[in-house]
Amino acid sequence: KNPSAVEEQRQEYGYARVLSLEELVSDESINIVYVASANTAHYAHCLAALRGGKHVLCEKPLTMTTQEAEHLFEEAAKQKRLLVDGTFSSCLPAVSVLRECLPKIGAVKHVELHKKIRSQIMESSPIINSRSMGGGLFDGCGSYTMHTLCAIFGAAAVASLRPEDVDVASVAGPNGEVDWDTTVKVRICGITAILTHAARNDALPSVVKGENGTLEFTLPRLEEVVVDGQKRDTSYGDMPPLRALASGEPGGPHGLHAGLGVQALEVQRLVATGDATGPGSPWLPLETMQAMSHAMNLVRHRIPTHLHYKPEPDVHGNQAGEARPSL
Repeated sequence: KNPSAVEEQRQEYGYARVLSLEELVSDESINIVYVASANTAHYAHCLAALRGGKHVLCEKPLTMTTQEAEHLFEEAAKQKRLLVDGTFSSCLPAVSVLRECLPKIGAVKHVELHKKIRSQIMESSPIINSRSMGGGLFDGCGSYTMHTLCAIFGAAAVASLRPEDVDVASVAGPNGEVDWDTTVKVRICGITAILTHAARNDALPSVVKGENGTLEFTLPRLEEVVVDGQKRDTSYGDMPPLRALASGEPGGPHGLHAGLGVQALEVQRLVATGDATGPGSPWLPLETMQAMSHAMNLVRHRIPTHLHYKPEPDVHGNQAGEARPSL
């Protein structure tokens, strides 16, 4: 990169230093690396950091294939270093409330999970709109719906999904390179769960209906859970401020995206206590990350614009999952 441009960014964003990857992973003063590069670079950057003896928090998706993910899990176990992906909703208070309430609503009969990325972000991000960089809306937010699916049905049920258990309908974005709207139907535990991922500004509530009750919540910030019409506050309101923001500032006192701060704090605590000794964490266990990786791979293979699309002919010889017209 242009050195002067790099220095401008360093000053603008307050970085202490700018290091090459090699310098970063060999610097003994650094013990945790946050990987937020293009999706296709996650595997190589995580692997380099782990081999350099660093704990790793990686933006989702962790990798672009299950094979890459399993290799990273093996390396993290070998190095005795933390490896966890950036599905921050997994460490929020609402997940405990959901798990507490699920048995009370009885056998699950209907599931709708909705996740959006604001249209402005989709329009302005060169990485998320690049097929060669592993972009696309599903890979940008699918980990949230897959993690919630694990929370509802268990990681083992999600890990056992077969290709024939998953149907995908996907709409490409304006440049035709990546998906901007992907709906997934998952046949699991006797029902068909509906998972939507779309470029939009308004968030739709996710719904879990059981024989005896209903749960509603909004992914991924999960600031409240509605149990049979009664609101359960699951925001970060009782936590100390993560940053010194004045109450009048946007998002004060916790920040505009406090969930990311909660996640960073949990990672820091785990490392500080010496309990970060391999892949997975108390809030995102290894078996859950493996199940999420498996399910996301099944969906990727059905998205026509995806880097890893694998068309399969149906009984009539047509290609499954053909792209619908772009937006």
